[in-house]
Amino acid sequence: MRVAPRAPFPEPLAPGQGAGPGAARGRRKPGAGVSGQDMGPKEQQRRGSGQMGSELDPEPGPGPEPTIPPHDNFALFLSRRFGRLGGLIGAHPWPFLLLPLLLSGSLGAGFLFLPQRQANDIEGQFTPLGGPAKSERRFDQEHFPTRDSERFSGQRLLTEGAFASLIAVSASGNNILTAGAFGELLRLDGAVQSLAVPGGDPGTQLSYPDLCVRSNGSCGSPNPLLAAVQGEPARLETLLPQLTYPVFGSSVFMGTFLGGVQLARGAGASRVQAAKALRLVYYLREDEAADRERSLQWLENFLKRIPAELEVAYFTSISRQEEFEGNTRKVIPLFSITYFLTITFSIISCLRVDCVRNKVWVAVFGVLSSGLAVLSSFGLLLFCGAPFDMTVASAPFLILGVGVDDMFIMISSWEQTNPKNNVEKRMAETYAEAAVSITITTLTDVLAFYIGMITSFQSVKSFLKDIVQPHRSYLYNMCCI
Repeated sequence: MRVAPRAPFPEPLAPGQGAGPGAARGRRKPGAGVSGQDMGPKEQQRRGSGQMGSELDPEPGPGPEPTIPPHDNFALFLSRRFGRLGGLIGAHPWPFLLLPLLLSGSLGAGFLFLPQRQANDIEGQFTPLGGPAKSERRFDQEHFPTRDSERFSGQRLLTEGAFASLIAVSASGNNILTAGAFGELLRLDGAVQSLAVPGGDPGTQLSYPDLCVRSNGSCGSPNPLLAAVQGEPARLETLLPQLTYPVFGSSVFMGTFLGGVQLARGAGASRVQAAKALRLVYYLREDEAADRERSLQWLENFLKRIPAELEVAYFTSISRQEEFEGNTRKVIPLFSITYFLTITFSIISCLRVDCVRNKVWVAVFGVLSSGLAVLSSFGLLLFCGAPFDMTVASAPFLILGVGVDDMFIMISSWEQTNPKNNVEKRMAETYAEAAVSITITTLTDVLAFYIGMITSFQSVKSFLKDIVQPHRSYLYNMCCI
């Protein structure tokens, strides 16, 4: 039986050759061409573009990453510049430690002008600048002027005026229109009118009759009923049958002087039978600047003396302003407490088991750098004559928060550096890593605050103008160690 010969085994492939499309079609003779049908679309594209090479050659991979010039990337540009600054601070630390202290001490002297720069006018701070209401009021003041020293009229007032008001209530809570109650009211009126302030000449004292508004040559009475009894409480008994409400004597409106009024029934429905409260109003002159200054002093003395000597409800034209100023004074102790708590929190956050890598003093001086920024920036604004209103007192809290936040970023970047490197190199790496993010966030904050200064409210403008201190805190964080 004849056995058919087997096909010879193929020759082994040379190293580097693999079983691919070319191997499946067999080995070509030298010089043999390849038809377009045998080529894939990639080979045809390469043949058409003039690229020569074996179809077994691998496709070319992506080329090397293009290098970015330092000036084509803003973040990289800042990183390199701040890296140089950090290296400079690491090599020469003393100038960056002493100069900020000297600068803060010199600019902090601007706080000597703080009493002169305070602007606590509530109307000026919390009403729009250039609003139509103010222009219309000026128009009314030109055409309806008031003369407090000659012919005062409360109905012609276009502002609150300068006044002090007292509300007296019967001890029994039923009726204050009694002879005994009016005797107490007359003593209260005498105590108020005897309050005095220093006059223009040394040794002189000015009491309420010297500062009161006048009509027909005499001071206006704080209450029409007190003027009617003429200092004798017994006359009230004869006056009550004639007392009507809300108009007394066909010309005096009693709605602002009596409270809790009980009227008679029947034919005399407008006659007053009883009243639970009585109001005393003391108006002062404001014609000239000197009059306004002395009236203000008298009102301040009123607020100090009356609550300490008498149990009575009171209100003045400067009560709201005094409360705002008192609130500002209460904020100052809170600011010291806030600094203490912030330093404590920073120290706890930077504590390490390893005493060598402990960052306690770094945390302390990081918080103090924000305090130096507040001292120098506020002092500079006071030197320049910027007003210091009541809303600015809360600005240091925000500045402290921004400054401490930047401090933690710097400490985090420092801890990521190689401890084996010298201080100069580690400072350069820290600034190159952290300063870019701090700078960009600070620029966005400052831009937002400056845009907010477009508002027409003076209080908001002053607050934002003083709150744009984060960029000064930023300078201390960048250049103070």
